[in-house]
Amino acid sequence: MKGGQRIPRRGGRRSLGCRWLFRKARTIVAITVSILVILYYYWLHRHLGGLNTQSSTVDSPSNSNSTVVTRNSSPSRRDASCRFSISSLRDLQDCYPPSLVRTLPKPSCNRVEDWDDVQRCLAGHFETTSTSTPADDDEIQIQVHIVGERNSGTKFVMQELQRCFPRSTTFVDQRQQKIKVRVHRDFHRSKHFFQPILQGDYSKSVVVSVFRHAVEWTAAMREMPYHSPNHIVGFVESDPENNLTVTSSQADILPLPWRDFVTREWSTQRSLPDLELMRTNRVAETANGDTCLQRFAFNEVVPCIFNESHQDPTSIIIPEDKLRGYFPLYELQRDGSGRSFANILALRSEKIVNFLLELSMLYNLRGYVPIRYEDLLIQGTRSLIEQVARALGLENVPEGCTYTEAQPKRLGHRVIPQEFRDYVNQHVDTKLERLLGYQK
Repeated sequence: MKGGQRIPRRGGRRSLGCRWLFRKARTIVAITVSILVILYYYWLHRHLGGLNTQSSTVDSPSNSNSTVVTRNSSPSRRDASCRFSISSLRDLQDCYPPSLVRTLPKPSCNRVEDWDDVQRCLAGHFETTSTSTPADDDEIQIQVHIVGERNSGTKFVMQELQRCFPRSTTFVDQRQQKIKVRVHRDFHRSKHFFQPILQGDYSKSVVVSVFRHAVEWTAAMREMPYHSPNHIVGFVESDPENNLTVTSSQADILPLPWRDFVTREWSTQRSLPDLELMRTNRVAETANGDTCLQRFAFNEVVPCIFNESHQDPTSIIIPEDKLRGYFPLYELQRDGSGRSFANILALRSEKIVNFLLELSMLYNLRGYVPIRYEDLLIQGTRSLIEQVARALGLENVPEGCTYTEAQPKRLGHRVIPQEFRDYVNQHVDTKLERLLGYQK
């Protein structure tokens, strides 16, 4: 001590400086390692997530020996220059071998461009050849499968058909064959999702595809984007202290601003089990459909594996009572690339290709019925029942069948900004929407 002041030890300042540099270096190393880990998983997603695993065999309820046919696999493509984007029947005929495409009986069906053409050429009862011939007294079990995007009216259609075609009733078709009808809400996958193109005997299946106008459908999806939690702001829960009580399924969703909703990439992040599949090079194992959601392959869906324990705490947490309707399931582009759709309207276009063109033309079906939800509200359901009866091969609508009357007041009740309407109409695939009669 000199004058009551402490004299620092020689080298003290140098020791403090070294410790500071050591802590700084340790922090930099930790950040660097974190960045490298993130880059590693990004590399895995880009290089392993896009593996082509679509040329596989999928067991289906209708035909366990059915084989998947895909546009990107060489055996199913007629022209090597064929683009994956399909906007018309002609595109589909150019993208698949002639042996896979149903032959249209009418010469006037060489050009199918609008809703009238679709009704005349793609819909109805088909003369199919079954691999099995029933005895005269045997009853044939016919399956009616309903498909359609979320918020398109598929539940309403199913209820109408189940009421008029009860499973307990035996019908007699035009060939005097006894048939029983079972109406399903699904086909090979859940009714809302892409149906794989399978080769097999579907002469005992009728498919009903339900569509809705792009503007109304997109607006409904924004309010209730089932299985798309990356496209909401969040969930609202009841809060008695602040006098907030949620009583309806719509009220507990905080929707995105409409422009954010229609422009946001149609995707979400991979789950932790997905990342583990990539890390351990087991992505190809998902091709058999036993691993991923809805029997998709890894490069067809995000996430591949999900349950409540796999929720990422850094993203939107789905309440337990909403998991069934809002667990993430984002379908990917069907070209085998593992890429996401640019937005919801791009997804819609590909769903029209699958539900309208592919299901009607690439399956050996007993019948096919395309339905517009708006027509059911404007006209009632009589036309729906009559079309399904014809597709089944029945001469008349079942006795005692009751129809739901027209409900025109249900149309246009949703307030949709004109700017929103204009944006959707300008960004849909015009050719595909014209097939449905939604574009001129």
